[in-house]
Amino acid sequence: MESDRTGGNVIDPGAAAPRSPDAPGAYLHDVVDLDAGHIASTPLRRAPANASRTRLLAEAGLHTDAVTAPGRTHRLTPRRPFQTTPAGWLDAFEGTYGTGPGVDEVWWRLPASFPTEFWPGVNFTFKGSGAGPRLLSLSYRAYPYAGRTGTVVIDIGAKRTEIPISAPVTRTTDIAFDHPGGLVDARVFFRAGLIDFVWKVAALSRRSA
Repeated sequence: MESDRTGGNVIDPGAAAPRSPDAPGAYLHDVVDLDAGHIASTPLRRAPANASRTRLLAEAGLHTDAVTAPGRTHRLTPRRPFQTTPAGWLDAFEGTYGTGPGVDEVWWRLPASFPTEFWPGVNFTFKGSGAGPRLLSLSYRAYPYAGRTGTVVIDIGAKRTEIPISAPVTRTTDIAFDHPGGLVDARVFFRAGLIDFVWKVAALSRRSA
């Protein structure tokens, strides 16, 4: 496999590349109020539609239309890791890019233990968002080692969210926060206990207060 500029690996669509694990049947939606330090997680039968996400955000006191396209300023995927207006890009570390037909993901196969507290994942940089209420939305799949609980760690600036993973799950995590202005620096990384992590989409939106 050929290394990309970010330190990840690129799957050659024509080669017999390793496959990420199949999607689990469990779905969860997280509403994170980053400034209040509160997380509400809701089990679902399928990936949440925009209307469901809007309702769950409103139930948490975060009234927003940010999950729809008019409020969105940035959307990054493995196939589209950059955008120019407003500028945004991602840097994935040690992940395997899958961007062949019908595939759009970065997949990490993680060791059972780490030499340090965390294992690096993917960083997102968003410019031109301005100041005010914002929503960072992440779509991913996560799989723990049998009998263990791993943790997905998400930093936005100096504020942190930790999502424990005790069973295979497809997850949408919506993180509401007040942005003081300047670039938005968001980072996803891991505590030990996960065997696989598959990232799909990151979006940044303006939201109503």
